[in-house]
Amino acid sequence: EKPWLDGCPRLIFVSDMGDAFSRDSDFAFLEEEVIAPMRSPEGQRHFWLWLSKRPARMARFGERIGGFPENVCAMTTLTGPDKLQRIDELRRVPAK
Repeated sequence: EKPWLDGCPRLIFVSDMGDAFSRDSDFAFLEEEVIAPMRSPEGQRHFWLWLSKRPARMARFGERIGGFPENVCAMTTLTGPDKLQRIDELRRVPAK
């Protein structure tokens, strides 16, 4: 137990060991299991980092949900010069 953390906001990393926007991802599932908790009163006090190697799919999902909540930071990985297009794709993600 860590009573000193009770009630404190947290930094939550979404998809740190995987990619929620893989080709097989289900947008309805992500809305229910990830976005709903982010938008809940409890979830709004936390800051969510969402990492994806597929920022174009993240942008499509963000458009579908009317934009990511303000407490979400959308990010992508750049593993080499051949992945620089991800920066432009990330710019299209509707997130603060």
